[in-house]
Amino acid sequence: MLPSKARFSRSQFSDFLAHKGILVVFNRLGTLKYLPSPSTQLSVVTSSKAAKKAVDRNKLRRRIYTAVSSSKPLIQGIVYAAKQSYGFSHDEVKSLTLDLLAKASKTSVQPSK
Repeated sequence: MLPSKARFSRSQFSDFLAHKGILVVFNRLGTLKYLPSPSTQLSVVTSSKAAKKAVDRNKLRRRIYTAVSSSKPLIQGIVYAAKQSYGFSHDEVKSLTLDLLAKASKTSVQPSK
């Protein structure tokens, strides 16, 4: 599980979304809105419209946080879970999360001229 200091608080969440220049990547797991950063800070948003039971939403959130804590990406971001992602197995969530983070690190490291 990702420690609480590596997650956004409510006030940081709003400040992050107001920031200009947010980058976006997506896959079957969902959408990642992020900024390159010297530290890891991430939140996961799960919708009660997509999964009615809090148990299902929290399970997906925990699985994503576990996958992120193992890779330690240097980004600040928010993961919005897609509707179909609530039915994925633990291994699928882990591989899709790592794929999402790899896409983010690939697009955020641009050669400077």
